[in-house]
Amino acid sequence: MVLASKRVLTGTLAAVVAATGLLTGCDQGSQSRAAAIVDGQPILESDVQTAAREFNGGSSQVTQPVQPANVVSLLTFGRYVLPAVQQSGKGVSDDAARKLLDKVENPSRSTLDFVRTALALNSMDPATEEKVVKQLKQADIELNPRYGSLDRKTLQIGPETRNWLVADAAGAPSPAPTPAPAP
Repeated sequence: MVLASKRVLTGTLAAVVAATGLLTGCDQGSQSRAAAIVDGQPILESDVQTAAREFNGGSSQVTQPVQPANVVSLLTFGRYVLPAVQQSGKGVSDDAARKLLDKVENPSRSTLDFVRTALALNSMDPATEEKVVKQLKQADIELNPRYGSLDRKTLQIGPETRNWLVADAAGAPSPAPTPAPAP
């Protein structure tokens, strides 16, 4: 009886340890749900989707809807634009962004940063712009192909150009093969 209880306890502890490992893995997996990773810091797809949704429905001044790829661009560049503009004395406050988002009661941080970056880009002087361009060219930026690809020379984010389809023997495109599940 004691031996059986010990086995159950050992099995339970093993399950808890395994579950803890899985949960830890989930936290590390947040980068796999990233729209971009800027110097090791992820910009999550969920934040991009929230910012696009809030911005598109949140301003009486918006005439053209913004696409998620545009949000990724500004959130990526904003990691350098916002501090540089702040240092130049022309920082853009959350309140200034909230004024543009007049239909959103409590905008998310990603939405505020998206709008702040858009406003900051319009207020940059040439010296600040030069500083930001230099920093961005040296930055470690990885984009999720879903949102485009970064041209390091021009710092433009354009549509993904890689061909994700593999031609079969007859020449017809087919999805790339997926590995077989482990036994």
